[in-house]
Amino acid sequence: MATTVTTIKTRIKNILNRTDIDTHIDSAFSTVYEALQQERDWKKQEAVERTLASTVTYQISLPSDYKSPNPSVDPLIRIEGTDLTVSLVPSSFYEMTSFANILLRRKEGADVDSEDTGTPKSFAIYIDKIEIFPKNLGTGDHFVFQYLKTLSEPASGSSDWFTNHGFDLLMYDSLIYLAPLLGEVDDRVPVWTIKRVDAFNRLMGLDIALRYAGQDLVMYG
Repeated sequence: MATTVTTIKTRIKNILNRTDIDTHIDSAFSTVYEALQQERDWKKQEAVERTLASTVTYQISLPSDYKSPNPSVDPLIRIEGTDLTVSLVPSSFYEMTSFANILLRRKEGADVDSEDTGTPKSFAIYIDKIEIFPKNLGTGDHFVFQYLKTLSEPASGSSDWFTNHGFDLLMYDSLIYLAPLLGEVDDRVPVWTIKRVDAFNRLMGLDIALRYAGQDLVMYG
């Protein structure tokens, strides 16, 4: 069942029994929603950015919603062809390294992108750019960058995976965040904290691990 942002915020308002804190609730929800996305690499954060090779020499701009490289795939590959809407056969794979290593290899020379040279291809994330080695000279293909993105908070009447499956965690995190923000001492904070831990474990799948850990998994004899 879908749980919208409005539904979660209404529950928070009802629990606090306040009608004058809409702005504070908006701020709290935005903060905890963003924080939840940093807890782990979520499947729903997977994204792909395609860039024509003809626009690339040494650098590719990072997507504005970039969080981190996707660790489950080869983050940067080059695809033959300039059609950005289809998946074609990769022509090159880039290995992730440090920016210092990229600079060192550029200084050492042989900074020419040719399949004939057998030069190992590398990339590094530096500030807001993807730095590549060797220099790209190809124009008949495109780069594919597979990464994890930071999702935008859904609109008030909308929902997404995080609000549908993590609604209780978002609610309790917001309540805990709001307590000192409102300048009040709320005796319910310890209870919210316990419920927050339970909600966190369920969303992460840790509740199953905890349920089956311990003596039940010990073999005797």
